[in-house]
Amino acid sequence: MLDELEPNLWEHDLYRVVDFGHTFSPVIEMLKLETLLHGEAVAIDMCISTVIAARRNLIDAAAADRIIALTQRMGLPIINSDCTAANLQTALDDVVRHRDGLQRIAVPTAIGDATFLNDVSLQEVVGACEHLLRRSLR
Repeated sequence: MLDELEPNLWEHDLYRVVDFGHTFSPVIEMLKLETLLHGEAVAIDMCISTVIAARRNLIDAAAADRIIALTQRMGLPIINSDCTAANLQTALDDVVRHRDGLQRIAVPTAIGDATFLNDVSLQEVVGACEHLLRRSLR
């Protein structure tokens, strides 16, 4: 992490792997400040981003399943009721504002590797959340 952040102290490069889990989580976290911890919101975000990557064939299904299953085994949430279309749209709008006009959404391509997306639609995010909701009910 320091190797990525230290040479980028003034954030000239906004494609940062450390932003994995920090696209949707700020909005989700702020809606439940009293009951949802920062790490729990980040876990939800990481799962959403992982499903998006898997649906785009950027990460193989086994690795995506491993990420989500590990999140569940650690007792962290993979989705919550605040993952609504309106809240997710707010999150997408916020990241574009804070990331100099582009989404720059970090998504995994393998365990320990990532790429960045700038064309994620609300429909794609809602679909990922619906997938996670179904999975959480199993």
